Amino acid sequence: MILAGGPLATTADQFTDNIGADQQKLAQNASTLQQLQASIASAQLQEPQLQAAIDKLNAQIAQTEALVRQNQSILDGISANLAATQAKLVEEQTKLAQTKDHLAQQLVIVYELQQQSTPINNLFTSHNFNDFWQSLIETRRISGETNQVTAQVQEMESEVQADVDQIKVQQAQQQSVVAEMVATKNQLAQEQATQQKALAALQAAQAADQAKVAQLTA
Repeated sequence: MILAGGPLATTADQFTDNIGADQQKLAQNASTLQQLQASIASAQLQEPQLQAAIDKLNAQIAQTEALVRQNQSILDGISANLAATQAKLVEEQTKLAQTKDHLAQQLVIVYELQQQSTPINNLFTSHNFNDFWQSLIETRRISGETNQVTAQVQEMESEVQADVDQIKVQQAQQQSVVAEMVATKNQLAQEQATQQKALAALQAAQAADQAKVAQLTA
């Protein structure tokens, strides 16, 4: 006969406690498994959304890079045009300087002629009136040509300088456009990197949760 409270009763209590502990552990595992599965399901929903955002950013980056190349090509063309026009300006300035030197020599000649011979003196020293008149016309012709050539060269220089100024404005505007597009591309690249990092973190967390689920269901 075994008395109550003996060894069998102790064994039964321990067995009951073990069953209770196992049941509690199973319940905890079930709750943990449910949470993990919910987390995995949420990650599976977020992953394509993040990937879609990354794909969209990649497309925007590619489009912006194409625009940068296109506008940089335009800027290169403007810069080349500016360089050519500036070279033309230097050429016109050199031509103007040479013309001024040449005209200065002619003006000296005209001045000396005017000092040495007045119209009255020319009239008295000429063999006839036609010689006098021709000499007067020649003196005035040189003076008139001097003024005309000087005005033409100065006008050409002014036109080329105006072209240079206008091209410089175009260059500055195009440089601003290119810089703005490069900044936009860099901003998109930063956003893409952030999204890519978030996707990698999400995938890592999902893999960790799946490994935990595999352990719990083993």
